[in-house]
Amino acid sequence: DGVLPEAVGRQIEPLMTKDLDAARDLAAALGVPTPLADVVRTQARRTLQLDAEPAPVPAPAKDDVHAYGLHMMDRVYGPGLSTAVQDADDPFSAETVDYLFAQVWGREGLSVRDRRLLTLGVAATVGKPELVQIITHGALVNGELSADQLREAVLHLAVYTGWCKATATHTGVTAAIHAHTAQPPTPQEQK
Repeated sequence: DGVLPEAVGRQIEPLMTKDLDAARDLAAALGVPTPLADVVRTQARRTLQLDAEPAPVPAPAKDDVHAYGLHMMDRVYGPGLSTAVQDADDPFSAETVDYLFAQVWGREGLSVRDRRLLTLGVAATVGKPELVQIITHGALVNGELSADQLREAVLHLAVYTGWCKATATHTGVTAAIHAHTAQPPTPQEQK
C-alpha cells in the first residue's frame, strides 16, 4: 500500500536531512535558490510518514500543579524529560516542576515558542553552550524553529550579546541541530 515502515523511516530521516542540508548549503554558497529542496527539507518527517504520532494525552488539570508541571516540562523539552525529576523530592526539583513549568511556562499570554526564544536570549547572555543546546533541542523536537531560523537567531543575538557569547550560543545551537539530524558537528563548526 506504499506505507513506509516507521523503523525504516527513522533510519532514513537523518541521512535524508543531512543530504538535503548539504545540498542547500552548497546552493546557498553558489547563490542558487533551491525552493524545492527547502520544502522537501521542512517536510522530511511528513514525507517519511513519521509525523503520525499517537493521539496526545490530554493535559492534566492545572490545579494538579505537579502533574501539570511534568506535562509542561515534556511539552517544552520533548517527551520523557519529566521522568528524570518526577520522583525527585528535593526543593529545587519540586519548584522547577511546580513553579517554573506549571506556573510560568504553563501561563497563557505567550506561546511555548515565544517563551523559548526569550529563554534562548537569556541563555545567550550567559554564554553556556550546553544550556543553549537544551533549549534548542526543545525547539527542534517541537518543530517550533527550523535549523535555519536558529542559525539566524545566533547571528541576531551576536549583535546584542557580543561575539564571544554568540560563539558559545552557536556551539550549542550547532550541537543540537546535529544531534537532531544525527550528524556530528565538524571541527570548524565547534569553534
